[in-house]
Amino acid sequence: MEELDKFLNNKIYENRASWKIGEKVPFEAISGYDDYGTEGKHKWVLKYPYRTENGEKISESDNYLPRLDLKIITNLNVPPHQLKVDAFNAGKDKLPCLTESNCSESLPPGSTVNAVFSLDRISIGSYGVV
Repeated sequence: MEELDKFLNNKIYENRASWKIGEKVPFEAISGYDDYGTEGKHKWVLKYPYRTENGEKISESDNYLPRLDLKIITNLNVPPHQLKVDAFNAGKDKLPCLTESNCSESLPPGSTVNAVFSLDRISIGSYGVV
């Protein structure tokens, strides 16, 4: 995920003029002014933990792992509340449809999860690049 964020930062910088971000925008304005993407115009896939103290962000990366900021296509708002993912156990047997009621037993806390995902699009919004 770190490599993906670095790749995206570089691509956004290379295409900043044609993507209407601004030809003279410096790399740091896109990628962020530190190793965690702080104040950048690219919404990173990895979100690094921090706490706020007196209005200042203090990194918690020594204590907590970063989290992924991804969207999973679901049908959770409509019965039967089903995730639209194919899931397999360690023996490569397909798990039954993951639902709101069986998700905890199929993927108990502490599970190791590997995933294949696709990058659907890069969008330019009022904030920056998502």
